[in-house]
Amino acid sequence: ALTERRDLSFRLFDIVSQSEKISEKLDKGLVGGDGLFKIIFDLPEYLIFYRVVTVQNVNKLQGYVVEREPYFHQSFLELLEKQRFSGPVLVTLNERDVNTASMYFHVNDEFNELSLIDASSEQIQALQAVGIANTKLFFPLSRYDLSVSTGALPITKTMVYYALLALIVLIVLMGACFGFYRLGISQLKLAEQRLNFVSSVSHELKTPLTSIRMYSEMLRDGSVPSEQFKRDYYDFIFNESERLTRLINNILQLSNLRNQPFSVTPSYIQVTELVDIIRSKVDSLIKDNGFRLNIELNLHSLNKVSVLADTDAVSQIAINITDNAIKFSNKVDAEDDNRKVFDLIVRQNPANQSEIQFEFRDYGEGVTEEQQAKIFDLFYRGGSELTRTTQGTGIGLALVKELMLAQQGKVDVIRKTPGLALLLTFKAKT
Repeated sequence: ALTERRDLSFRLFDIVSQSEKISEKLDKGLVGGDGLFKIIFDLPEYLIFYRVVTVQNVNKLQGYVVEREPYFHQSFLELLEKQRFSGPVLVTLNERDVNTASMYFHVNDEFNELSLIDASSEQIQALQAVGIANTKLFFPLSRYDLSVSTGALPITKTMVYYALLALIVLIVLMGACFGFYRLGISQLKLAEQRLNFVSSVSHELKTPLTSIRMYSEMLRDGSVPSEQFKRDYYDFIFNESERLTRLINNILQLSNLRNQPFSVTPSYIQVTELVDIIRSKVDSLIKDNGFRLNIELNLHSLNKVSVLADTDAVSQIAINITDNAIKFSNKVDAEDDNRKVFDLIVRQNPANQSEIQFEFRDYGEGVTEEQQAKIFDLFYRGGSELTRTTQGTGIGLALVKELMLAQQGKVDVIRKTPGLALLLTFKAKT
């Protein structure tokens, strides 16, 4: 036993004497420390734990020597045991605040072997491709940082699955963000249109009411001696009253359609009878504005053809379309009588023999492609509210579309040269 202890002592002395740092400390003289063990790494196969203690007022070096590889093997594997990889990893040990070379350890696939790698080895660069972890170590290695890395990770089914899942989530989030953005934009546009609508309605109500009050007061006070002027004033009051009635009816009808889906009750009615109703409803409006109405019936056996329609709804549709056409046709050359015409063409739908089409055609200024796409939008009016000269509230043609849908029909807009055509399509039977 004594021989073994002596051999061990000589062996330890031989190992410690190889350490340049230990020799340096002995040469400079030992200085009392804090009692904590420190580590010297300058031997490739061993770690020297040491501290300075005072025995009988003499500073002495105390410590122990451990084999490097088994010690790090156990220490590092405890840190890595919660994570498994399908390839080798590299463990890098760096001493903080000290300009010393890093130490590199290779751990194989199963974490059961650890070996020191020379800093110049080509393995190091290959195994630093993907960082895995970076942490500070605790005593007795508290001065050191440990990082774990590996080579390029192989693409597995799980990785592909999670990548696709992340891509789907990203696409959904981007779609949701875009949807909220579009919703916000549409709400802002709708709010602006409603403000314009309130402004238009206020103007449409205030202007004729002011005129009606002025003319009625003049008539009441006897300020109009001429009978011709009186008749003109009566006609003006009547026409403005009718315009106000149409405006109010449009607003009420649109509200009823939105809140009471069954307010329109279509039934089959003969085409000739429906044409007569349309003529009677728009005739005075057309003549009062200096226009003329042309009706063209391109149907065989007119008395045998019926369409699914609601007469009140069709009357309001015809009035709205005619009123809209007159407003915009009045902006063209007033001397061109050839353009102060309103056509009503009735024909069978060439694409569907069970449908009848009513085409309302004017010869006004027409619309642009952008206006054509928005012409049936609620509250939409082409141009700026500040520069617009035509009357209206932006609900007339929107109501036309709602009324046609309520009659199981449809309405389309067709750009003409010149003018514009609105094509109403009704279900028909013979």
